[in-house]
Amino acid sequence: MAATADAPPLQFTPYAYTPTVKFLGINVGGTILQRPAEYLNALTSYLHQNAWSIVFLILGGYLVKVKVLDPMHEKYRKARSYREATDPNRVASLQTDMRRVRLAQQEEAAKRSREAEEEARKKKAEEKDKKRIKHPIEERGG
Repeated sequence: MAATADAPPLQFTPYAYTPTVKFLGINVGGTILQRPAEYLNALTSYLHQNAWSIVFLILGGYLVKVKVLDPMHEKYRKARSYREATDPNRVASLQTDMRRVRLAQQEEAAKRSREAEEEARKKKAEEKDKKRIKHPIEERGG
């Protein structure tokens, strides 16, 4: 079919045509540079329309986490820790270790007590020797 005199002739250039295929309101058939720009426009449009809803949802989620979830998690963690600490198998294995450590502590304390007693005895003997009146012969050395 020939072009009429009043209409310009149609020219086909392969890069001028961009198909319009929309999916969820976004042109998915555009060129490589069109798609990111359209996604960005759609995202900013969505954020502008729903900004307060998003803010309140984030605030509500934070409050639920702080006021409900964190205390529940802490309570569960403490209960689990107590359950593990009072487990009869674990307590039985720790009893032998505790007895061994207490025996070593008792021996160490007895050793320190004996050393302190010996030190006190030596100190008392030195004090007694200082207080004693020496005989004149002892003073001359002979």
